[in-house]
Amino acid sequence: MELHGPEDGDPVIFLHGMLDGTALTRKSQELLSGHNLRFICPHRPSFGQSDPDPGDFSDAPQRFAGDLKQICGQLGVSDPVLVGHMAGSVYAFAAAAVCDPRAVVCVSGGVPITSRQQISAMTRRQRLVAFTALHAPNMLPYVLRAGIHQLKNGGDKRFMTSLYENAPVDFAVTQDPEIRWLILDGYQFSVRQGHQAFEIDSQQVVRDWSHLVEASQAPVHLFHGAHDSVVTVESVRAFAGRLGERARVTVLEASGQLLFYKEPRVVLERLRHIFDQSQA
Repeated sequence: MELHGPEDGDPVIFLHGMLDGTALTRKSQELLSGHNLRFICPHRPSFGQSDPDPGDFSDAPQRFAGDLKQICGQLGVSDPVLVGHMAGSVYAFAAAAVCDPRAVVCVSGGVPITSRQQISAMTRRQRLVAFTALHAPNMLPYVLRAGIHQLKNGGDKRFMTSLYENAPVDFAVTQDPEIRWLILDGYQFSVRQGHQAFEIDSQQVVRDWSHLVEASQAPVHLFHGAHDSVVTVESVRAFAGRLGERARVTVLEASGQLLFYKEPRVVLERLRHIFDQSQA
């Protein structure tokens, strides 16, 4: 687990995705201090040096939610804001059912997959993994191992390029040296224990996990880049529409999937506003 921001800051539980870690840019660190926010960043099972996930993948979000509730109790945290970054959104909604958050905030988050078109809109590499996870899960480890071998043997820069070469807005973000290092470090964090973490998350994000969303009535804030090449804005807006008045969508017109690296101020200002509004 990593901790960022002032010790007495308002508590934000930051849940990483399947290919990103919990390190932050210097700018984000400064903004946390300026907005008095404390980021509590647990490392999910099978990522980094965390213990492996012991159970079936289908219940992984609920198991993690139970663990997170215990962590909050140990830290004396109550009424946090839950932030799901990319694939971490699945786990944020699962945690909302037991952690009683002020709000769930999804940043470049995945949404429940309710149609084949949502997968078809993904880029080639993500589409291959998604269809394999959905229709041939027994083959998924073999598909993933090639990418993990590349990441562990000095091919992480080529891997990053392959993800964003057809997403010019995000590709430009990866040219910033600090952000580039954070992304590459996140890759190593994800595959340190092999393919298991990536396999579990891959099978979560391609399914209809609406039941996790419906288990809580917490307000939902969705931040999404207009140029996200994995989850389309249309898909996010449709998801928000199903949630009704509890959901709010903010589309960043100049950003893609890497919006939190590119424009952290927008997200952190919203987090500050959530706390101020609920404390008024």
